Amino acid sequence: MLHGFQRDAHEHLALPVDSVVDWLALMQHYGTPTRLLDWTRSPHVALHFALGNGQPPQTDVAIWAIDLEWFVQRSMKLLQSHQPPIPHPSGLETDDSYVNRIIFADDNPPIIVPARPVRINDRMKVQEGLLLLNLSDDYHFYFSLLMMLLNSSVVERQVVSKLIIKKDKYPNFVEELHKRDIDRSSLFPGPDELDVFSECLKKQLERSLAEQIEAFGKSIVEQIEVRKRSS
Repeated sequence: MLHGFQRDAHEHLALPVDSVVDWLALMQHYGTPTRLLDWTRSPHVALHFALGNGQPPQTDVAIWAIDLEWFVQRSMKLLQSHQPPIPHPSGLETDDSYVNRIIFADDNPPIIVPARPVRINDRMKVQEGLLLLNLSDDYHFYFSLLMMLLNSSVVERQVVSKLIIKKDKYPNFVEELHKRDIDRSSLFPGPDELDVFSECLKKQLERSLAEQIEAFGKSIVEQIEVRKRSS
């Protein structure tokens, strides 16, 4: 997905993109699937996306919050204690060069780290965005986060929170967001061509996965038939 995006996206970009994290951040904000997960420092932006990005859902929804200071400290400690240890820059900041260096390693542990682009794209800027990266591609984000919590020392404050928003309150929240001019048009600046291009890449990935699943299913059936004949 990264290589496919890099091949053609430069035609629509005004500024050069150098680092892997910058490329992935751009992909993420234009709808191309990545291992990054979007967060925001703005509760109002979080509310907008929780309410369906302009299309209110039919059920209650939730906003999740993570204590960022605890999170960065925790990820750094786990990386340092991982066997074999993964060299980590000093201080609380997980720098761009560090994440770029380890992002595609084969033996990454299920640890989540902040991914900070060198150049923040326009969408990330207006959304007050923060990107979190699950280093492992073998485990789901939720599993990695759970492991970080379970392997943690006791903390005096709550570090992960879930706020339930009842569907009967949606109109009040939508009205409040309108007053603050928080809507899709204000949160998604940039060339529409990249949105269309990203959607094409997403569909290609979906077709590729469907073909892989179909091929895997056929191989299982063939193995079963072979065993039946041999028995």
